[in-house]
Amino acid sequence: MPCTDIARVASFYNTVLGWKSPDPASNPPLPGAMEGTDAVHMFSNGKLNGAFVKMSKPEDVATVADAAHPAKAGVLASYLVASIEETLKKVEEAGGRVHVYVLFRT
Repeated sequence: MPCTDIARVASFYNTVLGWKSPDPASNPPLPGAMEGTDAVHMFSNGKLNGAFVKMSKPEDVATVADAAHPAKAGVLASYLVASIEETLKKVEEAGGRVHVYVLFRT
C-alpha cells in the first residue's frame, strides 16, 4: 500500500483494523526495492500479510480525488469487517476520511 508516512499509516491501520506492524522507530523499514520508493514496512493480522511502501515523492501517491490526473490510480481497497458503521467511526476518529461509501448487504 503506497504511503508518504510509514509511522502514520501503520498507526492508522492498527487503530482501525487491528493490523500489527513493528514500530518504525525501533524497527527501521527495509530499503525501497523499486524505483520511486524509499522504504517498505511489513504488517500482519492473522493470515493477512502485506506492506506499506513509502514513496519517494508525495505526488507519486494518487488520491481518490485526483481527477486531474486520471492515469494515476489511487488504491481502492476493500475490507471485510464485522460492522461497517463501527469501522467508519474508527476511521474518522483516527483522522481518516471516507471518500466512497458503498454498502453491500446480503
